[in-house]
Amino acid sequence: NEIVGLGASPKTGYHLAGFSVKDANDRDVPVNNNEFTMPNSDVTVTASFTPIITSYKISFFTTGGGTVPSEPVEAKAGETVDLSRFTATPSAGYEFVGWKVFDGSYNEISVTNNTFTMPSSNVTLRADFKEKQSYAVAVDTSITNGTVKVDKSSAKAGDTVKVTATPNQGFEVDKITVTNDKTHETVPVTGNTFTMPDADVTVTATFKQATPAATYSVGLGEITGGGEIVVPQGKLAVGATVKLEIRPDQGKVLKEIVVT
Repeated sequence: NEIVGLGASPKTGYHLAGFSVKDANDRDVPVNNNEFTMPNSDVTVTASFTPIITSYKISFFTTGGGTVPSEPVEAKAGETVDLSRFTATPSAGYEFVGWKVFDGSYNEISVTNNTFTMPSSNVTLRADFKEKQSYAVAVDTSITNGTVKVDKSSAKAGDTVKVTATPNQGFEVDKITVTNDKTHETVPVTGNTFTMPDADVTVTATFKQATPAATYSVGLGEITGGGEIVVPQGKLAVGATVKLEIRPDQGKVLKEIVVT
């Protein structure tokens, strides 16, 4: 029973996974340390090879308008790389457009559903940004009973725009409305500000008659001890300052005033 040694030469990029040996009846012949004992029949030897999986670097850069990861990462050749793993942060006034992927020879690699297949080389990811477009902020010219001003005549999507609505005398602000000129939808207004959408907008406001403030009169009760008090005539609004004129008789001084 002769011992047979086995050897194989893998192609570049592969390594030997192992051998299998079958006798003439297609039965397995044990292989140990790439050797087997020759049975009493012809045999068939099969060598198995598998690709060598090597990791390569993924680096990042941008031509401006934002920031990208500063440290490279690694992925194995053949691995599916999901670009959503990586963060590209736009600078103020810019927005992220997308990633471009290049191999070690700076050939562009196809991206499908925001993923690409890692090649057998280092890869560079370029983050592309673009400056946000400015949109017009218009004020309705048919506003009555007051005026409306905005702090910007144009703004980029995401900017905060302040609205100042000033009622005419006898009126008060009823409602401030901002309309998206592209979709004709109402843009939410919080207090007197709104966030600019990616479209021109029109700002308007309605004013209503102001509710008259409640007024009250000041009356006099019993005065004792000698003297008089002069109170304002007519009606006074809530919160008004009331001035009293105290006139004690000769030889008298004010002891106290009680308001009820």
